[in-house]
Amino acid sequence: MGEITLDSFEETLGILIDANPHARNKGDEFKDWAKEHFDCDARISYIKEQRQITNRVSEQFRYFAPIVVFVCVPEVKRDTLIKYILERVYKQLESVAIIGVTTSNGEKKYTFERLIAFKQSSFTEWAKSFFEKTEEEKKLREQLGLPDSTNYETEVDFAWYVGTTGNDQDGNWRDYSDEYIETGVWENGWEDKFQDVVKSIQIGDRIALKSTFTQKLNLPFNNHGKTVGAMKIKAIGTVTGNADDGKHITVDWIRLDPVKTWYGPGTLRETIHSVDANEGFVKKALLAFTFGDEEQDYSLCEEKYNDTADNEIGVDEQSGTGNEKQEIVDEAVRLKDGSNILLYGVPGSGKSWTIEHEYCHPESVVERLVFHPDYTNSDFIGQILPAVDKENDNQVTYEFTPGPFTSILHDAYNHPKREYILIIEEINRGNAPAIFGEVFQLLDRISDEKTVDGVKYPVGTSEYGITNRYIAEVVYGDPRHKVRIPSNLSILGTMNTSDQNVFTLDTAFQRRWKMRLIENNFDNVRLSLAEAEILDTGVTWRRFCETINTQIVGNKAKMSSSEDKRLGVYFVHEIDLMYNKADIPINHDKLLAELNELLKSEMGGTISEDGEKRLREIRAALMQNRIFPEKVIKYLWDDAFKFNPDAVFDTMDNKDLDSLEAVIRMFIYEREKARFNIFRKEIRDQLYQR
Repeated sequence: MGEITLDSFEETLGILIDANPHARNKGDEFKDWAKEHFDCDARISYIKEQRQITNRVSEQFRYFAPIVVFVCVPEVKRDTLIKYILERVYKQLESVAIIGVTTSNGEKKYTFERLIAFKQSSFTEWAKSFFEKTEEEKKLREQLGLPDSTNYETEVDFAWYVGTTGNDQDGNWRDYSDEYIETGVWENGWEDKFQDVVKSIQIGDRIALKSTFTQKLNLPFNNHGKTVGAMKIKAIGTVTGNADDGKHITVDWIRLDPVKTWYGPGTLRETIHSVDANEGFVKKALLAFTFGDEEQDYSLCEEKYNDTADNEIGVDEQSGTGNEKQEIVDEAVRLKDGSNILLYGVPGSGKSWTIEHEYCHPESVVERLVFHPDYTNSDFIGQILPAVDKENDNQVTYEFTPGPFTSILHDAYNHPKREYILIIEEINRGNAPAIFGEVFQLLDRISDEKTVDGVKYPVGTSEYGITNRYIAEVVYGDPRHKVRIPSNLSILGTMNTSDQNVFTLDTAFQRRWKMRLIENNFDNVRLSLAEAEILDTGVTWRRFCETINTQIVGNKAKMSSSEDKRLGVYFVHEIDLMYNKADIPINHDKLLAELNELLKSEMGGTISEDGEKRLREIRAALMQNRIFPEKVIKYLWDDAFKFNPDAVFDTMDNKDLDSLEAVIRMFIYEREKARFNIFRKEIRDQLYQR
């Protein structure tokens, strides 16, 4: 072995700093150098920002190398770094070196600041002469007021973590959790793996039953859209027997209700793992979380999934004759009878009101959206969009961004005991079959329980599953999982039958919905609306609506589907009918005469203070009082009686009513009964019939 020089050490530091930040194995030169000169494993990390401390320390400490080096820019606070190091000590650790670096005109200057000695070693002996400070761990802890042990205290310092899922003799995937817990056993499903490990399990060893999966949404920390490995702890126990066959042990299990969920670093992917508290902070924290009352510290997760390092997601390896899959929600507890319901009727008949009062409940989770001509499958399901990673040199990446359908599907699947409702307003204003796309197939729902791949699905689940890797990744964390609408998710749509220039719903699409016509009558309309008078006319909304609708239905000769043109009972609100009596003229026979006089003086600059006040009152009154005619009278002229306005409007006897402008003008500036002079005499007689 040649002479160990500081130059050779610094050369490995320069290679680390100059490496592409996205490259893997950036510290290989240093590891090779340490292996050559000290015959041991070593790790090194470059910390460029304060926020990277937790991730960089934990990332390097998980390898349990005897030597760890941190190269830091001046902005990184050393006291924070040192404290974090001392909180995560493991038994193999011998030395931690902290080296400062500055760069000027392309030249690097190193400051060998601190060497922390956890054990005496050949590296410590060689390096201490180059460092400004060499300190023993225990003395440093005393100086900083830190305890001798890490933050996590647990009576359990060693335990086994074993999987819960596998394939049965028929090749069907199963979750064996309940069977294991109830019968007090655990079985290694492999025929050719882990036999020696299982044989080594001792009576009295602590054990935990776990199931691993992946999750991307609704995490208790910011994962920046990245897929996170996770692990449910379903039961803990003590080993009571070992058959010494490499497959079977007996366990005194204690079921955890609710289960505990561990996220990110520390997730155990294989069928069986041993966890020793002396092998690092994360493992000690996991044991304290599993067997004690400690909460998980999510700061490490936030750093890990916001960094340039590759994500390490947790999925159990193969067990038995098939794959151990991600955690599957128990379909046996899922609410059933989800359905697709399409409510249709004339505009304002109360479709949305019916949904709100008859289908939605206080505990329901409701999402509402509106289809329109420009709405697409990508808007509904989701799409791959560019995203700028500001934490990663503003690199542009492309990620699937879920739409409202995929998002509520995820939520409904993962919360089986809650009712979810997706409301699609104006479903025929968009090209619904194209918007649904392949999801169209999911609208077929089962009417009896159905077992598929060992899973019994409740009534209301999609009868057929589809393959969509993007939806499956978001909903199940597994791109291979068949997508189905769960039975606790209903889809409700509304459709106006009178709309023109909209898309038609073909028979194949409509047959997958329960159709419900919302009757257009006042039977259940609140009296405050039904009996509200229209401005100062003395005519109630009920009387007006029923009178005009009779004329519309009788207009079949001039209009196809005339009943679809009727005024809906909820076409207006109470506020639309309210009257502002400031439009009563003062010192004039007609409001229009008074208004014109005030406007003339305003434009001429001669209006008085009282005149200004009166003009403001009139304008406010007109603004309120024209709501009804602009909404209702306009609809009748432009739509319901577009081709024969004389069927209701008095255009034959009153030649001035030759345009919508003239009709609305008469309604606004007349008063009381005279407002309805816009209509034919027989219509007026019916409106005021006693």
